[in-house]
Amino acid sequence: MEELPMKKSIVCAALALLLTASVTACQKQADERRPSENKEKSSNTENGRKKKEETVLNIEIGKRIFRAVLYDNQSVRSFKKMLPMTISMEELNGNEKYQYLDEKLPEDSQKVKEIRTGDFMLYGSDCLVLFYMDFKTTYAYTKLGYIEDPEGMASALGQGSITVTFRLEEN
Repeated sequence: MEELPMKKSIVCAALALLLTASVTACQKQADERRPSENKEKSSNTENGRKKKEETVLNIEIGKRIFRAVLYDNQSVRSFKKMLPMTISMEELNGNEKYQYLDEKLPEDSQKVKEIRTGDFMLYGSDCLVLFYMDFKTTYAYTKLGYIEDPEGMASALGQGSITVTFRLEEN
């Protein structure tokens, strides 16, 4: 009769350990999603002036506006010079919208292994990609940014091609 309470205690301890590990893993993923944000905040002065901490891009899809944070890299700096921009994005694989640009952008492709809903990337040097579903990948992309709150993005993008406007948020 003593074994049952002991087994319950062991099971409860194991569940508590698993819960703690999963919460820690989720926080680590959230921190990894914003690599440039954490580094830049510690060294954001240049010539005695405070640099802007983040660049925000508004992505308009139909009547919805999604707020995206852009990374600080050469690809993004070149992309920002093309804004505002309205393009028709095509459907691919039921998890992304894409469009080839008229101009090539500098690229720094890396195998990302995992795509998250709201990721905004460059495939090659001239293909903008907006992801609306999580999945694993073996492809290489240049990270441009991510949508802060991608809830409702899949339904806003719908099926087939869609018109999307990219515009820098004014301060």
